Amino acid sequence: MGSGIVAMHYTGMAAIRMQPPIEYDVALVAASALIAVAASFAALHIAFRTRAQTSANVLRPRLAAALVMGAAICGMHYTGMAATVFMPGSICISTPLGVDPAWLAGMVGGGSFLVLTMTLVASVLDARLGDQNARMATQLRSANAELQARAEALAAKMTAEARESEARVRAVVDSALDCIIAMDAHGRVLDFNPAAERTFGYRRTEIIGAKLAEKIIPVAYREQHERGMERYLATGQAKVLGRRIEIIAMRADGTEFPVELAITVTSLGGEPVFTAHLRDLTARRAAEQSLRLRGLAIESSVNGVLIVNHRDPDCSIEYANPAFRRITGYTQDEILGQNFQTLLRTHGNDAAVASVGEGLQARREIRVLLRNYRKDGSLFWNDLFIAPVLDGSGAMTHSVVIVHDVTATVTQQEELHELANYDALTGLPNRVLFGQRLAQAITEASPASRPFRVLFIDVDQFKFINDSLGHAAGDELLRGVAARLQSCLRADDTIGRLGGDEFVILLTRATIGDDAIATIVNRILAAVAEPMTVAGHELRITCSIGVSRYPEDGVDAGDLLKNADAAMYLAKRTGGNNVQSFTRDLSSTIDERVLLQSRLHGALERGEFLLHYQPLVELASGTIVGLEALLRWNHPERGLTSPGTFIPLAEETGVIVPIGEWVLRTACRQLALWERMGLPPLPISVNVSVRQLLQKGLVEMVAATLREV
Repeated sequence: MGSGIVAMHYTGMAAIRMQPPIEYDVALVAASALIAVAASFAALHIAFRTRAQTSANVLRPRLAAALVMGAAICGMHYTGMAATVFMPGSICISTPLGVDPAWLAGMVGGGSFLVLTMTLVASVLDARLGDQNARMATQLRSANAELQARAEALAAKMTAEARESEARVRAVVDSALDCIIAMDAHGRVLDFNPAAERTFGYRRTEIIGAKLAEKIIPVAYREQHERGMERYLATGQAKVLGRRIEIIAMRADGTEFPVELAITVTSLGGEPVFTAHLRDLTARRAAEQSLRLRGLAIESSVNGVLIVNHRDPDCSIEYANPAFRRITGYTQDEILGQNFQTLLRTHGNDAAVASVGEGLQARREIRVLLRNYRKDGSLFWNDLFIAPVLDGSGAMTHSVVIVHDVTATVTQQEELHELANYDALTGLPNRVLFGQRLAQAITEASPASRPFRVLFIDVDQFKFINDSLGHAAGDELLRGVAARLQSCLRADDTIGRLGGDEFVILLTRATIGDDAIATIVNRILAAVAEPMTVAGHELRITCSIGVSRYPEDGVDAGDLLKNADAAMYLAKRTGGNNVQSFTRDLSSTIDERVLLQSRLHGALERGEFLLHYQPLVELASGTIVGLEALLRWNHPERGLTSPGTFIPLAEETGVIVPIGEWVLRTACRQLALWERMGLPPLPISVNVSVRQLLQKGLVEMVAATLREV
């Protein structure tokens, strides 16, 4: 626009024919052109800036634009006119025709009016167009802003969703229990999740970008791995894709372990990316090995093992090991599907079976001893153990039943019980069991002081028979006596053998009187005195009986037995084959006998024995022809004690054997001493006990004693 104004002005000036021609100041011409261009730029800038505004808002800006434009034209015109230099004497050379000034004024005025009118119309149209454009521009900017906001929101949402999705994927990968490893076509590690870090012992930061084969594949398998990669990259085919296989992997410390492997392949940027899912099988293999060992242990167990299904109303057997079949005699087909209690025939074990039912109801472990029966009907003792198997809700789905055949143990226990409580020779209760029954009788009788009797029985001359006919004959005699004693008693009476030839009887009948006791005792004496054939010899034996009464003669078992024994000892001293009841006068005798017996033990070691030598004289000549060694006991309190007092006790307790050896040795030494003193040799006789005669090695002992002296 500035160029147009300048061109119009100077073209108009060129149309003026002056003589001499008009000259121009170049600086002012340039200034006029610059003014026209600058003012036009400012006016157009203001005008175009108001195009987007409504007509109500553009009056002042456009008036300012008009003024600027007018200023541009005026400034340029007057500056241009200032640049015009008319030479002195210049004249305007007009055309021959000339122009009428009035017409020229009309033409100029009309043209100006036309131009102004057209300008006004154009301005109005431009204003309307500007208003429309402004509205459209506003709407377009609004729409663009809305679209921009939506685009930015959508982009932000997509970015957030992408990040959230990536975070979820990352979280899944990082929280996965299995190892997840990503690898590119060159075998470099792209991703390595925490499970892989824990399993292989590498940190993610140190393994990313490294060759995977060099890190986790053992040397022996790397070549096979490389061939597989080359085959896939060349043909797109692989043996392991889409399959689960088991291979050997390697940890950072070089240890090898089994893993389960599954590989998938995806494309990223046109390049394949391999994702390996690996699961450490070490624990599984160990568990499988443990299960195999447990299965082997169950299969080879000597105890029967059953698995019972309690979800089945019949509690059917689902599994039975070989030991159960061996114990019961049933086949596998006969066992499976059966109820184990019915199969083992547990009837007759009411209390035990009830405890099994209560335990199963309470879902707790059960152990009970049952009498069960095999397929052939034979009895066996079953130490049964049941362990419940509960589900997550606490309901019992199965139970494990252990059948332990303890028949041999129970039999042995019964035998041990027999040995511990019964006399092996006669089958009678022994001292222990009789003592328990006597204590029980005292407990039951004590509240009301209900009386009962204890009989102490000893076989007369038993030691002589045992020593002369032998121990076998003695045992046969004792069995016969035991049978005869039992035949004299009622079922509620108790008889026992204390040892040797000593028997005891407990008569607990509360109503029994002295006459009834006498009848029983006489029956016993008569029964024992009946002829008995022993070792081919017909023997007639007798017994001595002592009686003590509860509570008169004692309130505990020890006193009752001791007092009955004292009464029996009195019966023996009065010739045997009779009965004596305990009296208080016997207490001192008992105490004296007990003290004497106690002192007798150790008397030999204390040097309390001595020998008296009684000469044997030939009456016709009065010559001493021999000596007899007589044993005396120099009791520290009683003084010299007669052999009749302590010899029977020594024989009963067995100390007569070492005493007899001492007598023989002492007599021989004394005889040798006398010979060294110059006395003539004399024969000397020594009394020998029957126990010594029956003692093995008696001859050797005598010979050794003679060699010593």
